[in-house]
Amino acid sequence: MAATLNLQDMMNRIVALEIEGMAALPTPVTCDAVPYFFHQQEGIPYWINRLGNYTFANVGEDEWGEEIDAIVYPVTARLVIGHITQGYKGENDGNLQVYVPHMVEWFNEHENLRTATTGLTTSLDHLIRCRTEAGIAFGIFENRTTGVPQVGAEFTLEAYFNYEITQQYLS
Repeated sequence: MAATLNLQDMMNRIVALEIEGMAALPTPVTCDAVPYFFHQQEGIPYWINRLGNYTFANVGEDEWGEEIDAIVYPVTARLVIGHITQGYKGENDGNLQVYVPHMVEWFNEHENLRTATTGLTTSLDHLIRCRTEAGIAFGIFENRTTGVPQVGAEFTLEAYFNYEITQQYLS
């Protein structure tokens, strides 16, 4: 039986890259990040993350006749930078115009989910790459707790895994 994909480790690595990426801005930004989606905090900015619908494909056999599967796990990474009523006119827009292209580049430069700064120097088993594939550069998100909508961006990361599948046959 092939080793199980470690999606918890993947999510923790994404969280570490989010914090590190914001700190690497020309004007460093301190933020928090969590590897789950149902979260809200007073300290802004912060990241929340969730797994999306995976796609699954058999990509054939390797040179030894073993089956290889390719699985893509999308992750929605939401960066909340403030409330819609917060800051001066255009401040949220201006911040996102700096944060979004920087973070797209940051994620794509770290597609192996490794970084020496956070100590994540080893590879994640079976990961081919994890890159930004789409996103929302300026979003207004519902906030049921306070009733005041939040402003931020969403990044759709796609983590590509492939690994050998061992067929189990009944005798």
